[in-house]
Amino acid sequence: MDNLEFPVENYEDKLSQFYKNNILSLNVKDGHEDVAGIIGGDINLNKEEIYSDGDTKVFVGYNKDTGDEVVVKEVNENPLAPRTLEERSEVEKYLLDSNFSHPAACLPLKIIEKDGQLIKIYPRAKGDLEEYLKENSKLPPKEALMIAISLSDVVEKLHQINVVHADIAPLNILIYDNGIKLSDFDDAYVSNFVKNKDGVNRFIMPPEFFKKGDQFDKTVDIYELGVNLYKFLSGKWPHEINEDGTTYEERQEKYRELQQNEKIEFPDSIPDAIRPIIEKAMSVDPKDRYPSARDLTNDLLKVYKTLE
Repeated sequence: MDNLEFPVENYEDKLSQFYKNNILSLNVKDGHEDVAGIIGGDINLNKEEIYSDGDTKVFVGYNKDTGDEVVVKEVNENPLAPRTLEERSEVEKYLLDSNFSHPAACLPLKIIEKDGQLIKIYPRAKGDLEEYLKENSKLPPKEALMIAISLSDVVEKLHQINVVHADIAPLNILIYDNGIKLSDFDDAYVSNFVKNKDGVNRFIMPPEFFKKGDQFDKTVDIYELGVNLYKFLSGKWPHEINEDGTTYEERQEKYRELQQNEKIEFPDSIPDAIRPIIEKAMSVDPKDRYPSARDLTNDLLKVYKTLE
């Protein structure tokens, strides 16, 4: 596994070899709870929620027929939310209707629409990368690149059918026994252009997201992939400030200034060979970024082959 050889130059063949020969294994604490209660149909639901954020609640359950654990995501209508319930299921419906499949994509097993409520059911993950990084600080270069390659490849496949995720962050990267999966398409778009985005994690926001009223292209995902790779390898974000005693407006202005700065400080934990890849992906001008996630993936694979 340490000395991968790709005798062919075809992108799909290289990725097929990569997935065949590499299985990511992250040691995640088992936080599974006993389940009880029923929401109807073929799903048993735990009465105790495992996550809550505004209008969204997440419960653990299991499929009564198969015994497989699932996660039930319940989204309630919120008139103040930037997107309607219909819009928050639009991309996943599109992907399911398109028979989209990728080893690094987490799609719902079922979508249930009720009056004022949206319910999505997913395979149960072992955890997410945000919690993993809180406990382990950062990842070794090889594991970080394995994750980045999988993410970059699934983004490439999404872009091929005009889906822009626009919210790639450790919280939305789920850990399974056979690797990671990109999740949470609630704020994704089926379009070549992303409209003005609010509510994105300030640490991953591309500089153009601070401009109101504009449209942005798919390279916002390229930028976010670069930011995440920096985080994986260093345990911190490329641009951070002391937020104590600051208002929301002050924080946004400071992050806007930082995101406009081309200069990135690299700690020793980020190998020299990876730094130019991060710098290109995180270019302030979208035209200077990788033109496609495929180009980014190819560069990541080249570096990965050199790691011991």
